[in-house]
Amino acid sequence: YYIGQLKNSKKNGKGILYYKNGKKMFEGNWVNGKREGIGIYYYWNGEYFKGECKNDLENGKGIRYYKDGKIRYNGDFVNGKIEGYGIYYFLNGERYEGEWKNNMRNGKGIQYYRDGKKKYDGNWINDYPQGKGIEYYPNGKKSYEGDWIKGKFEGNGRSYFGNGGYYIGQFKNDLRFGKGKEFYKNGNIKYDGDFYNNKREGTGKYIYEDGDYYIGQFKNDLKFGKGKEYY
Repeated sequence: YYIGQLKNSKKNGKGILYYKNGKKMFEGNWVNGKREGIGIYYYWNGEYFKGECKNDLENGKGIRYYKDGKIRYNGDFVNGKIEGYGIYYFLNGERYEGEWKNNMRNGKGIQYYRDGKKKYDGNWINDYPQGKGIEYYPNGKKSYEGDWIKGKFEGNGRSYFGNGGYYIGQFKNDLRFGKGKEFYKNGNIKYDGDFYNNKREGTGKYIYEDGDYYIGQFKNDLKFGKGKEYY
């Protein structure tokens, strides 16, 4: 039921719409029977929205709250959906700042750890990192930068190891897969060759820190099969 102002038998002006159980559904401004202007939506799950409305839906700038009163999302809405630019606060303490479409992260955006450090900075499609992006360790250092598909490393990229070394090459399903190069932390090449399921496998050249090297076959990260050592 509705309590508020009417004009020509339609809701016009200030008014409150209630659920059948007597709880508020919407409180705010009405134009020709539709919610329009500033108002508050009260959702069935206890969450609520404060902001701009048009054509009976959330449209424009607004804030959606968790039922405990903490902000869930602050930003743009289009026809009742999160769309445009906004900040989303996750229950685990992380947050996302960036572009949205159809209630999902779409476009450019940054995901942050709970402490405010970057977790991922790059492109998103349908709530997944996809396209070009950079992932960070919790300490703020880069973990990976390059191509993504559906939230996984896929294509060409660079991964950084905790010991200061790094890898540049091809990835598949989050793993080093295909052609690539491993580097020591000083930037010198450690291995140049084939990878399979994150390990050296196939043919490659392994260069020791003293400059000696091996050219030949590898399997499961180890020299395996035919090859030759050079001193």
